[in-house]
Amino acid sequence: MWHRSTESPLRLRFSESPEVDESPEARATSAYLKTEHAEVDVTSSCIDFLPGIAAFGSSPPANASALISFSLFKQISSAVDTVFCGDGGNDLLGGHYRYNQVMAYAQHLRRTPFQRFLLRHGRRAYHLLKGTRLESPLQIAARSFFSRVGREMAEDPALGMDKTLFDEVVEYYTDSDSFWRKGDKEILYSRMFRAQIDESSYRRLLESLFDFERGVSVLQQLPFVRVNSFIPYVAMQYVEPTATLNEVRPLFPLLDRELMEFIYQVPFQSIYGRSFRHLMRKALAGRIVTDEIFKRPTKGFRVPVEKWMRSRHWKELVYDYLGPGAVKGRGWFSESYIRTVLHRFYSGKSYRRDNSFGNVTSLGLLIWSLVALESWARYHIDR
Repeated sequence: MWHRSTESPLRLRFSESPEVDESPEARATSAYLKTEHAEVDVTSSCIDFLPGIAAFGSSPPANASALISFSLFKQISSAVDTVFCGDGGNDLLGGHYRYNQVMAYAQHLRRTPFQRFLLRHGRRAYHLLKGTRLESPLQIAARSFFSRVGREMAEDPALGMDKTLFDEVVEYYTDSDSFWRKGDKEILYSRMFRAQIDESSYRRLLESLFDFERGVSVLQQLPFVRVNSFIPYVAMQYVEPTATLNEVRPLFPLLDRELMEFIYQVPFQSIYGRSFRHLMRKALAGRIVTDEIFKRPTKGFRVPVEKWMRSRHWKELVYDYLGPGAVKGRGWFSESYIRTVLHRFYSGKSYRRDNSFGNVTSLGLLIWSLVALESWARYHIDR
């Protein structure tokens, strides 16, 4: 960072949401590296930034991280005019949870029905035993079994797949790379709206980025696909506008062309190994940071939407944007379906199962995507 003043660099804190707050770990890392940081506390009140973000952006801020991004740049602007952003790190270095899901699915396709049965019921038994105070012989055996399963990640389960299996993994990825599944949209959209839009364009883009003829595993292609889809069409749609709004210039060193082209050629096993960010861990652990820092559990840099949306302020905004009158007046979505989603969420259900493979989607994030769209539409369409 290039400083305009003597203020310290900033660190993010979620005082209202300890389940996602990593500021204690960040303080420990700062102490080890002998750096000083001021802390920025992001609370549920950041929802008040939504109208300004939606009005400035060329597309709806579908990713709730726009609220965090705006909050951070707002505070940064008093100290710096240029910042280095880490966007692309997870996508290039194997740190995104979506990769783990795709790897697991590729492994799933390789297994026999009997092996799938053992894994499905074995996982249930393991998680039931996990809460016990002392490890029983059965729990030790279960832990050993799943440790062996985890080591399968060091082998590319998608190598040597025929075109049928390759396409099945690609379809799984493209279908999971959206909060709203294809089946959801059939119910969500009104008949009039469905006839007016081409909602499959992004899906076709994702499918076009995979290439079976390259003779490269579908997993080996994931960094290229993510960098050429999620980064320009999602991440940059909120990072750059929220920085510009606060007169801050963002730089993205991890999206350097030469670095990206190098990572695309790195074998799958070296990127993923047996853990997320395996390559980065091997490069940095014991040199720049200690092994203990890397071994700490990560909470993930995410917005606690599920919790904040149940606060009074957020709930009032949700029903202002998605109440029967607003939905009917817009004419885009099914009133009954949105009413069902809201009822499930505010009745205490946070997630819904998406498929038989076990993936789940946050109902809070589904609702957020509609709120963000309505906020954007009120400025760009209604005016």
